[in-house]
Amino acid sequence: MAHARVDAVSGPSLDAILQAMAEASVGDLRVRVDVPADADQQAPLTMLAHALNILLGDLEHRERKASLQSERLRTLLAHLPSGVAIAEAPHGRIVFHNPAVERILGVPAHTPERFEAYAAHAPAFHEDGRAVEPHEWPLARAIERREVVHEKLLEIRPPGRPPRWLSCNAAPVLDPSGAVLGGIVVFEDITEDREARRREAASEAFHRGLLEGISDAGLGFVVSDGRRVLTTNEAFARMLARPA
Repeated sequence: MAHARVDAVSGPSLDAILQAMAEASVGDLRVRVDVPADADQQAPLTMLAHALNILLGDLEHRERKASLQSERLRTLLAHLPSGVAIAEAPHGRIVFHNPAVERILGVPAHTPERFEAYAAHAPAFHEDGRAVEPHEWPLARAIERREVVHEKLLEIRPPGRPPRWLSCNAAPVLDPSGAVLGGIVVFEDITEDREARRREAASEAFHRGLLEGISDAGLGFVVSDGRRVLTTNEAFARMLARPA
């Protein structure tokens, strides 16, 4: 811990206090002003030195606490399965991303400087097949229009790799006055879930068409699990209702 010079007779000097303040202003919050035990505790400079030391101690404590919280947050984000990226306003320069970004996108993470550069490594498309324009990226919407984006679906097509479907959520990051500092996006890879739902829908459509064809032919059917009837068609119902 650095200690600013003191006057052995009268206690801390104004120069010592100013020196401590200068060192603290450039980030060294460990600096303190030495106050001799025999100094006049009621002297203005001594009281100022005590107040400065208390303030610096409080700031150092808060900095250590914030650093610990920041490290915990980074550890949490590093193990989060969702991709997380933070961009600064106004142009969208990426200032942070967690490891899941590379894993999900399937390409080495990059730090583009502007929204226009986002598609360079992983072109994105809407559900209707349109390419995502720079102002349409969830981060751009959050930063430029202060939008909170919920579950926006995008198809990412990394060069040389299979396309991936992402569900994206984004929001602006504001300072206490309400000004936009940047934006954060969190996205999940829903490719497998989407493909499973597509296969399930196709299977249901196939079986529905098959059953409708059987009904149109006037054939009755019943589906049972051995204990109870699960489903029948109208032709079977008519057969049950027909008098013997």
